[in-house]
Amino acid sequence: MKAGIVQRRIVYWVLGLILFIVALESVTEPPMPKIKPAEPDKPCKGEAIVVDYPYEGGFLDPWECQIQCTDKKQRFILYTNGVATPCSDVPRCLDEGEDNGVTCIPPNA
Repeated sequence: MKAGIVQRRIVYWVLGLILFIVALESVTEPPMPKIKPAEPDKPCKGEAIVVDYPYEGGFLDPWECQIQCTDKKQRFILYTNGVATPCSDVPRCLDEGEDNGVTCIPPNA
């Protein structure tokens, strides 16, 4: 008889502890995620790759910065709507700004 009472008390303590933790989490605010603030546009580096389509955000199909792989010159993409996105730093040749939604300020803008 004594073992049954002890087991019941253990179950009640465990359930009470779980209930306490759930109640505590429901009244406390979770910490705010650390979101890196958006950096202001920086001047574009290198030579312009002028394309004949506008930048509208997101991934675009042509791989424009590919030329950096061969000539090793820093470039940026300049679109028909005046927006510019940086290519990744040489020796890489990815359309990094375009892929990540990062723009830069073209010269003479």
